[in-house]
Amino acid sequence: MTEKFFTQKATLLRMADGVLGPHLAAVAKTLDKDQYSTATIRRHLRAVDRFGAWLKEKTIAVADVSETTVGSYIQGFSRRRSKSRPSGHPPQFALGLYRLVDILRQAGALTEAHSTPIPQTSALKWLGQFDHHLDHVAGCAFGSRNNYVRYARRLLQEVFGDAEVDWSVLTASVITDFVRREAAKLKPSACGQPVTAVRSLIRFLASQGAVSAGLAGAVPPVRTWRHASLPRTISAAEVERARGLRFRIRLCSARAGSGASFGPSRHSRRRSNPATD
Repeated sequence: MTEKFFTQKATLLRMADGVLGPHLAAVAKTLDKDQYSTATIRRHLRAVDRFGAWLKEKTIAVADVSETTVGSYIQGFSRRRSKSRPSGHPPQFALGLYRLVDILRQAGALTEAHSTPIPQTSALKWLGQFDHHLDHVAGCAFGSRNNYVRYARRLLQEVFGDAEVDWSVLTASVITDFVRREAAKLKPSACGQPVTAVRSLIRFLASQGAVSAGLAGAVPPVRTWRHASLPRTISAAEVERARGLRFRIRLCSARAGSGASFGPSRHSRRRSNPATD
């Protein structure tokens, strides 16, 4: 199955000889079945291969792999930080590793000590369903899907924490305050991201009957145009300065347009000279 995504024999042989080589085909088959793009599956397979090299270096058997093992591995990489995400983006080498644990568990490759999945909160389950909806129903691109799920996770964590989800708590005022706070952290050209993400979440929840569709109206509009950072008003001194600048521009334009009044040009004098006709 890996031959579908890699063509170089050296790469295929190296991956096949890795600790997790026997399980790469199952990973590729699962992702392909879920209609992930070829480029995304390639990144997942590379991440699994690199994780296998780390397991070999740490002398950790595949049967002993768990979510805790994956967490320890990911902590060894620095996160890519940005202004829109101060906590940082997860490293590329962490793609799909938690899902790898589920695949290994389903294949019976893990010991009984790790065969019991870690219980998830109801908020995490809803996030998983939202992500699946964005991928398979809405057809969102990988980057957009991650962005939507990121804001949805922040909202649900802020409202529910680790408690069970009670959608009656998700009121219009809660949504409005959250979107405004998130938009305030971003540049004007990017502050529409939380608006779009939260609206998408509300529409999904409404389709599931969890909330009312009218709740999407609680998402406040924000200024997203290119010059949104310009001031709404200017002072009297700035007005006078603008007037003076306008006067100078008009004066220069008038002088440029009446150049003939300063006398004929050299070319016009040459054409009107009878001696040269």
